[in-house]
Amino acid sequence: MKDAEPFSSEVRNSSEVFEKTAHNLINNVPSLISLYVCIQADELLLIMDEIPVIDIVEAEIALNLNFSNKALLQRALTHRSYINETPDYPLEDNERLEFLGDAVLDFVTAEYLYHRYPELPEGRLTNLRSALVRTERLAQFASDMNLGSYLLLGRGEAESGGRNRMALLCDAYEALIGAMYLDNGIEVTSQFIHSTIEPALEEVIATNADKDAKSMLQELSQSHCHLTPTYRTIQETGPDHAKEFTVEALVGEKAYGRGLGLSKQTAAQAAAERALANLHQEIDELARQKAVVEAEQKAEMMIQETVEFVETELEALDVEYGDEIAIQPEEVVESSEAEEIGESSEAEEIGESSEAEEIGESSEAEEIGESSEAEEIGESEDTEFRSEY
Repeated sequence: MKDAEPFSSEVRNSSEVFEKTAHNLINNVPSLISLYVCIQADELLLIMDEIPVIDIVEAEIALNLNFSNKALLQRALTHRSYINETPDYPLEDNERLEFLGDAVLDFVTAEYLYHRYPELPEGRLTNLRSALVRTERLAQFASDMNLGSYLLLGRGEAESGGRNRMALLCDAYEALIGAMYLDNGIEVTSQFIHSTIEPALEEVIATNADKDAKSMLQELSQSHCHLTPTYRTIQETGPDHAKEFTVEALVGEKAYGRGLGLSKQTAAQAAAERALANLHQEIDELARQKAVVEAEQKAEMMIQETVEFVETELEALDVEYGDEIAIQPEEVVESSEAEEIGESSEAEEIGESSEAEEIGESSEAEEIGESSEAEEIGESEDTEFRSEY
């Protein structure tokens, strides 16, 4: 390395000094670069001594991964909260890798489903892919790998439970996919993705989980209410790094459910689940009421049919046995009248007989009275005749 010529204070502003300085800088560029790198390396060593960096080899072994470029893996495990608290950290956070990994994950999953189910239509394939790459599912993949234990987080994020936060784990998993793609290519990355989504796919199909709560709520509300559900955020609580959202699901003007979540999407899904349950309950109650009304109407119809049947049968009987049925009451009436007349005649006869007896007795009494009077008269006359003589 050539020694740089010192600047002269007398000719500092002259064109000669400018030319000499430019010439020296051009000739010494490699040396200057080396000096700059050495200075930066010393600073980096000082920084690394102060920063509790993870053992990337240990993380690689524990996660059962194989990276040629270990820096890619370390970037994938670095959260922005760590960068915010450590501005001199030489690497960037994992958000760009997350962007790339999200695209790779969608593509590999879509290709896998396309070849696995050649008979399924586009709509069902889309639903299956959405079920496999949704936030909750990817966070579960990361949790199964114990990925959260190896993340570089800021102190505040770590203390607030960031290693188990669903959205953070999902982002880290996508970043890991992006780093794997850059380091190992699409074939190795596809094998890794297939190994995680195949067991999950069986569960999705078995439980019909390819339809999320929001999709099922939309189908149900459109078919029964002819309305599309809407969502509104009604509350946000907590610090910026650990916000909790409250979202309400509405069908028309009526709120059917509320949900909490660390992201608006998660809260909306929770609200949709509650709304789906409440809407099902409402529909079941309406169906029950309808069944009761239909049963009552059916009972009334059966009663009406029974009455009509009885009336028809009675009319048939009246046609067939009408004369006989009509005579019997008249005969009974005539018989009753005859009996009444007979009884009346007997009573009259008894009455007449009693009167006759009374008349007879009265006549006899009169005759006896007359006879007695005649005898008395006779006796009186006889007495008078005897007295004359």
